[in-house]
Amino acid sequence: MLSASTATCLPARSPRPASSSSRSTTATPERQASFLSVSDFTADAAFRTGLLRLETRRAGLSLADRACLALAQRLGVPAVTADRTWAGLDVGVEVTCIR
Repeated sequence: MLSASTATCLPARSPRPASSSSRSTTATPERQASFLSVSDFTADAAFRTGLLRLETRRAGLSLADRACLALAQRLGVPAVTADRTWAGLDVGVEVTCIR
């Protein structure tokens, strides 16, 4: 699960194609769609996000940060972020930092 801050970096940090270094490395919407998905922010998601507030208050996480963690928790997938603060959290979600 990608955090919003991580997803905004995708166009600038898309990997270069292995076959040619002269080809464009910009991640087009079509290329991004191959590995990104959109999930609705349901009442259950809001509740899960709210439950994380007490556990993450000290780290200063935003509502969006907690929503990302709650979704990763629900889907059983790692949360991917550029925010190193998440790595020290113990909220039952594996966190992968990209920096």
